[in-house]
Amino acid sequence: MKPTQSLIVPASTVSSFRTILGLMLKEEWRQNLDRAKRRHLLLFPVVIIGFTSILVIALQFLLEGGIPGSGGEAKTFTWDEIKRSIHLPIFLFSLGMGAFAFFVQDSIGRRSGSRTMLILTPFFHPLRPNITYAAHYVKEVLFYIGMILIPMMLGMGLGLIFNTFGDLGSPLQPLSIPVTFLALSLTLAHGVALSFALTSIISRGGWLRLVSPILVIVVVLGVLRGPIPLDQALPGLAFQLVHDPIWLFLGIMQTAALVLIGATLLEITERISTSEHRPLFNAAWAGIPFFSSRTRALIAKEFVDLARSGALVKMTLSYSIPLIVLLLIATAIDFTQAPIPFNLLSYAPFLGFFGFNFYSWINGIDRPDPYDVLPVTVPDLIRIKVIVYLIATTWISILFLMLMAERLDQWGAFFPALIVMLANSVYIVALTAFLMGLSPNKAIFDVSIMGWFYLFTTLPLMMLFFLSFTQGDTGLLENWYAQVRTGGLDASASEYEWQARRGFSTIIAISAVLLGIGTLLLSVVGRRWHKQSFIDA
Repeated sequence: MKPTQSLIVPASTVSSFRTILGLMLKEEWRQNLDRAKRRHLLLFPVVIIGFTSILVIALQFLLEGGIPGSGGEAKTFTWDEIKRSIHLPIFLFSLGMGAFAFFVQDSIGRRSGSRTMLILTPFFHPLRPNITYAAHYVKEVLFYIGMILIPMMLGMGLGLIFNTFGDLGSPLQPLSIPVTFLALSLTLAHGVALSFALTSIISRGGWLRLVSPILVIVVVLGVLRGPIPLDQALPGLAFQLVHDPIWLFLGIMQTAALVLIGATLLEITERISTSEHRPLFNAAWAGIPFFSSRTRALIAKEFVDLARSGALVKMTLSYSIPLIVLLLIATAIDFTQAPIPFNLLSYAPFLGFFGFNFYSWINGIDRPDPYDVLPVTVPDLIRIKVIVYLIATTWISILFLMLMAERLDQWGAFFPALIVMLANSVYIVALTAFLMGLSPNKAIFDVSIMGWFYLFTTLPLMMLFFLSFTQGDTGLLENWYAQVRTGGLDASASEYEWQARRGFSTIIAISAVLLGIGTLLLSVVGRRWHKQSFIDA
């Protein structure tokens, strides 16, 4: 009887957690191998190592030489500004990785007998859901630490080796590597945990659904008006700024509490229901009369799919979170005292840049296989999804741009910023569609694709960003705007340097070029994807 009894003894919590975590790490690796070739997947951390090592050498120019400004003076960065510029993108990225509640609910509706995600095992086996969800959280954090942060640290070490033997003058010290690794790991873990907890609260429904936005508002107000400094809102950043271990301890405690809340409150139920969306289809059809009948039908169907899957709210929330963070940054920074004069034009390019995630959501709702029996081609559907993306996101970006203009009191620069934002939105989604087609999620770790994507997005983004505060003096339009309010349309801006005018002209010219390139990419999508079938997408 003893062997039989040993078989029915339930595994301990620690043993279950360890086993599930190990299997989930294998699952994550296999999924990414399925999305990208092995050599491309392994090349991703290699690229990060190379880029980071170059950045280590370039630090001396950012800290000492600076970036030439419009008046000939050099715009230098401080160590604190560089640290913030590293932590904030990691935090924004981590927020998108923690929406487990949305992911699980979508996955349970798409499971098949041949392939089922391990996170769904509590629905089929006597496993505690909270243990499984906590293991999924740890898996996400460990995987991205291994794919992103560890290569960054290796790149920092390689840059220091080059600096030592080449006497290149980098100000980075070897002790910075472990400190930076701990700080960035905490920021990554904290962001994933925060998103995990908020989406878990939303999954409960009812009055608890209102708690998440209330908590966000309270935290934002605490940062803006209350006792929470911006640098202390992220414990990982605070630790890197002051090197006080107390921030490391507080960050770990906060993260653990958020994970506990997320794993405990996450409630996923299997819903089997049927519904008809003819009224929504008719409304979507009527709302886009300027397209052909065929295009209108496909666009209306896409919006029905978004509503049917419940993804529209999730996608809007996912798209809005980075924009909210940008608004928070714009509010919290003292623009008159900062070494770099941020303005509305500084933020406008980024509003369009975050559209990549939204486009990925649109392509991840359903498999496109059924289109193989319809008179629709892959390029046709790609263009339809681009149109849906622009319709669904543009109003959000305009709203946030208006909020920033009001907060910064820069309404005079609103229309140039609007042009920059719209041009970048079209360019980014067109580039994404051209490079990745209907499978953007498969391209994330494919260096052969993402290398071109980051090259052709980073260059214009940085050009517009630096022009906004080196040459694109918003005071030019602010002066014109003020004169128009007092003197009418005949008023003209005066007493501004020709260089500032040239800066504005350059910004608008770059935006026009990006808009033209985006239009061109959409026109040649057919050449790139005409041979692909929906089954292979």
